[in-house]
Amino acid sequence: MTEINKYFSDLIEINHHKMIDDLSADSEHYKEQFVYKWGEVLESIDTEELKSIRQVRSTLSALGQKEQSEFWKLNDALKNPLQSLMDNNHSGEKINAIFRDLQEKIANLKPPKKSNRGLKSMFLLLFSWKQTAWQLWLENYHELKAEIKSYSDVLMLEKAQLSRDNQMLLGKQCELGGQLKKIEHSFDLLSLLAEQLQQRINYQHNLSQKKADVLANEFLPVVQQRVIELQQQLLIGRQSLMTIDLIAKQNVTQTKNIDRALQTTSQVLDVTAGLVLAEQGQIALDEMGQAHEVDSTEEKTQAERLKKVQQSIEQALQQMEVARKAYKQINTSVAEVDK
Repeated sequence: MTEINKYFSDLIEINHHKMIDDLSADSEHYKEQFVYKWGEVLESIDTEELKSIRQVRSTLSALGQKEQSEFWKLNDALKNPLQSLMDNNHSGEKINAIFRDLQEKIANLKPPKKSNRGLKSMFLLLFSWKQTAWQLWLENYHELKAEIKSYSDVLMLEKAQLSRDNQMLLGKQCELGGQLKKIEHSFDLLSLLAEQLQQRINYQHNLSQKKADVLANEFLPVVQQRVIELQQQLLIGRQSLMTIDLIAKQNVTQTKNIDRALQTTSQVLDVTAGLVLAEQGQIALDEMGQAHEVDSTEEKTQAERLKKVQQSIEQALQQMEVARKAYKQINTSVAEVDK
């Protein structure tokens, strides 16, 4: 590029602060002044001075390049983090696999119905010294609880990672958005300049034919080319912002799914813990009744206790069903994210 002198360098600088509000009177006034100054410069060029013409062409080519360069630096710096997020897929397969495994563990945690032995329970009892499906379930409860707790811990770590990812993404999105706005300003100014030059050429206000030819053949094509380049840059920039926004929204959705899964899992563990205590209480009372004889008053009291234990078990089973339905909704959300 031909060296640009101080006068032309001032014309290249765009005051973006005056264009923050695109529809404000200050913004419109600044655009008019910017185009007017360039129009005066272009019309004052000596058509015989080829060096001056080349310098003006170089200066026009430089309009908006500073803004483009700064945007590309930000965009390039974001490529590796974005690629890493897409490769690791924190908001995708890994978390969804945990959800599926957790759902299976929750299903296994559901206690059997006392009134109806399933084929699975009867088969397992053939290889266990336990006498009932309930006793078999109690035997496996703590192991299942520990496995579910480990899945919950992994989900908590994934949730923290999603939060860090989104903080980074939203920060970069803000930076890119601000720089893209500057490119929009450059595009608006050059589009307006191209429009004004075309009008001057068409109507040739106080212009000689030779000067009109210089404007049409030397300067206008450069401005039009810059308009096209900036327009392409805007399309690429907006695509980058859309990609960031899409990943951030997926992360937010997955964070909500994790919260719901953790809440549902906590409810299930609370319910089953109460269920275990209730069942152990019933077993203790049964053993107590078999160990010694009791009088009628004690028998009545024991019967009331048994009744309360049975009621608590029934309530716990109902809460388990509510938790199961809530977890089914989580899986529906996960399926929607996968689409």
